[in-house]
Amino acid sequence: MSVRRGDRGFALVAVLWILVFVGVLGVAFQADARAERRAAANARAASRARWAARAALTWAIGDIDRVLEGRAGAPVLRTVGDTVVAPVEFSGEGVSGLAIALDCRARVQLNLADEEVLRRLFVNLGVGVNQARGLVDAIIDWRDADPVRRPHGAEAREYATRRPPVRPRNAPFESIDELQDVAGMSRELYLRVAPYLSAAGDGRVNVNAAPLPVLMTLPGIDSEAALAIVARRRSGAYRNSYQLLTSLPRASREWIQGEMDQFVERVAFGAREVEIVATGSVAGSPVGAQLRGLVLLSGGSSWSVERVVER
Repeated sequence: MSVRRGDRGFALVAVLWILVFVGVLGVAFQADARAERRAAANARAASRARWAARAALTWAIGDIDRVLEGRAGAPVLRTVGDTVVAPVEFSGEGVSGLAIALDCRARVQLNLADEEVLRRLFVNLGVGVNQARGLVDAIIDWRDADPVRRPHGAEAREYATRRPPVRPRNAPFESIDELQDVAGMSRELYLRVAPYLSAAGDGRVNVNAAPLPVLMTLPGIDSEAALAIVARRRSGAYRNSYQLLTSLPRASREWIQGEMDQFVERVAFGAREVEIVATGSVAGSPVGAQLRGLVLLSGGSSWSVERVVER
């Protein structure tokens, strides 16, 4: 049987297309296999990172327990800066964990602070007055339930123009991380203000732990009075309002004495809620895990874990 030249050409082209198709299938199969291997590796890494974060969280809770047991009956949990125990950090078998236990009263409570407290904090941190006003309005718009936009704030309509669009919570902040989505908040500004804010706590300020910018949000406490508090507490923790008042400059002392009820409502002398931020990571993997635990202290060696949120 004879085969015409055109048929041979057609057959050759068909074979070439089949080879190309098989080659494409092979490349696609290899790509899928690589993607599946990456997904499996990421899943394993995520599991190991969560384990490391949980281990760090548990370790930090144990450290708090040991500190409190050693000081049973003490009216305050002594702090260094805004951490109630030394940070927990470990690594081994390719995983790392870190947990930091923060006294919520050493920071401004983002959900409870009024306009004046937030404005003063931002200005204390070097934010311009007009920019601070806009940030305060945007924060209050984010956390309040109504859809009414404040003069310099933002509601759903303004956030809808974002790419990708953002939906304001219209409810209290669950974590400080949310602050990054608030209108007017740049990454640089977030990194500047986040260490002085908490989404947990009762709104009081622990004068034995709070840094200068937070102390200066208290009524009657200016930079001179805040520096006096920091200098005095180096020699020992404050135990009561009388000790605090006697260490303040005369002008602040006299103002506070005339507004004592307002001042006492904002001041504390020890930790009440401790937020533990625990992270886990795996060497060579971009996958990580974070856990946040809230420990409620009730005095002496009594405490309870209120909640743990995994992100």
